[in-house]
Amino acid sequence: MASGPFGRDRQDPLEFLPRATRFSGDPDLVDPVQIVRYIQAQPMVLLAIQRGFGLVHDPDDPNDDPSQWLNPLMGRPRAPGNWPLLFLAFVLSRTSSIQAFVSLNGSSQLWTECGFDKPPALQTVYDRFGELEKYVAAPSNGNPRRPDGFLRAATALIAKARTHEPQIGRSVNVDGTAIATHAALVHSCPASTACGRRQEAQAKQRAQRSLPRAAPKKAGHGTRVQSAPIEVINAARHQETEQAAPETGDRTRSPNALVALDDAAVKALGLDPELRWWKQKDKKNVWHYHCSLDNTAGMRRYTGKNGGKGKSWLGWNALKAVDSYTGAPLAIQLIAADAQEYAHYEALIDHVHVTTGHQPQHMTGDRGLAIKDVYRVNSERGIGSVLPWRQTTHIKQRRELENDTVDRHGVPRCKHCGAETHAKGTGLVVLSACADGRGG
Repeated sequence: MASGPFGRDRQDPLEFLPRATRFSGDPDLVDPVQIVRYIQAQPMVLLAIQRGFGLVHDPDDPNDDPSQWLNPLMGRPRAPGNWPLLFLAFVLSRTSSIQAFVSLNGSSQLWTECGFDKPPALQTVYDRFGELEKYVAAPSNGNPRRPDGFLRAATALIAKARTHEPQIGRSVNVDGTAIATHAALVHSCPASTACGRRQEAQAKQRAQRSLPRAAPKKAGHGTRVQSAPIEVINAARHQETEQAAPETGDRTRSPNALVALDDAAVKALGLDPELRWWKQKDKKNVWHYHCSLDNTAGMRRYTGKNGGKGKSWLGWNALKAVDSYTGAPLAIQLIAADAQEYAHYEALIDHVHVTTGHQPQHMTGDRGLAIKDVYRVNSERGIGSVLPWRQTTHIKQRRELENDTVDRHGVPRCKHCGAETHAKGTGLVVLSACADGRGG
């Protein structure tokens, strides 16, 4: 008889629900105005959003601090309107520019549906959306993300869906997707270096010829580094996982990540502190410096073949845990591009636990997650790991793990018959059902 929170035993076959999340086929679910109306008609979801962003008091949350609310009781009262709903509509509109979003919806019913008397000023929209972004990203109480209104609403929806289908969250697939920033990466060495002096001279020549500036205004000089297409970046990421799993050193950052400069190094070199700076050695072992206006993005650079032109990736990695039954994302961690995916895996599983209320029975992933840290997290939480083999520094082939005592999965074998053994209680004693009745 099936047991547990998912209505299925661990050994039961996995099931799949085809086309369960093909929302693009429903016109109502791609219309921001219609989605806002759906949320307004769902008191449970609307209340979760309002409480998560401090629009109303949450009596069940001991950390509900009115001083951190988006609509504080002190100070000048704000005009009526639900900013989280408007922000959600902005995201669903797939419009990257706030100015374009406000202009395109000038006469739309969206403002009325979100509770506004009239469209706010453009600067007000910028300010309120900025507040929401900071609020959503703020950590709280060790959780992978603060339980903001969007996370609470998603949790409420998933909880409702699980009352109809408890298999949701039973098995998750974890994978990362490369995201590139729109900001440019600029090779801009300080004037104290030979490369920096050469770049300053080139910048003056461009200015005399009235050519457009290649570097950000704050950098003053330099040349743009062409970013590789996302398809090329993903191919390079997958090639990186073919290498041996790291076992020593700083395993939280990719070996292809550029060295990020801290505030002290930026100040010592006389660089602009408002920019994000990295450094990298060339083939002659000379340091070169790169900068970007985006202070949140990470940087990787993959060397080309035979030392040729490399591939630059400036941006982030969206690490997702997707429900295998419905294909719906249960948790997303947005990490800088220079960070390793497995360094954020435990926080992602914490997020899944917060969203579904349970640990999954199984997780699947690619070779990039096939390292000891991920296996340890899953073993401690009772999660089955379905991952391809990845070599380590000392073990090149999986068959090297086999011997007379254990198999390639680390399961002890009976010394009499070679059969798989089973743990008895919580100790180290193992037993097997040998034909002659002897134990392992």
